Amino acid sequence: MSAWDVIVVGGGIAGVSAVRTLVEQKAERVLLVNAEEQLPYKRTKLSKNLANDTPVDAFSLHSKEWYSEHRVTLVNGTSVSQIDQVNRSVTLDDDSVHSYGALVFATGAEPLYPPTVQSREAGSYHVLRSAADLEALRAAARKARRVLVDGMGVLAVEVAAELRKLGKKVTLVGATPQVMPRHLNERAGEIMEGLLNENGVRLRFQEEILSFQRRDRGDF
Repeated sequence: MSAWDVIVVGGGIAGVSAVRTLVEQKAERVLLVNAEEQLPYKRTKLSKNLANDTPVDAFSLHSKEWYSEHRVTLVNGTSVSQIDQVNRSVTLDDDSVHSYGALVFATGAEPLYPPTVQSREAGSYHVLRSAADLEALRAAARKARRVLVDGMGVLAVEVAAELRKLGKKVTLVGATPQVMPRHLNERAGEIMEGLLNENGVRLRFQEEILSFQRRDRGDF
């Protein structure tokens, strides 16, 4: 069993920010558990680079050397499978056991799926949350002619803009009466709507996806 002063679970910006704070406080024996294979990266870069071939490594928050130089042990491609609160230890999915003085959870969120999507077979739709999602979406976009994007938020708008750069016919559909309602007031939403229309994005407001079916290989 390995012993650590602090174990941070989650390789996103929250987890790395926690590690940075620990480094500033001169903490030693810090373990960062990152479920993805890549070095921790800036996740918001994914939706802004769909239309190009920029590798996810270019979005890394720190180099591999940064962690070792600051006495942080980083394990990639590993998740926590069990927590023993009594003995203050965690078991990783490689069956290794690690004790901790303090445990920080910063695992982030999961995509919110429409109810009708959850039962669909893998590959019939795409999300954009991880580096693997980005590569899958890039591959699908190369074959598609038309794309339906569910949502009116920032991520949906950025994905739509990137797909238009690739020459795809894009439709945004969402339950809200305007684009990006959490971030824009009514007037700003109107301006954004105009920009999307000028860019060839079709918008369908106050509608929800109840069911879907791919008509041919040119759709996703």
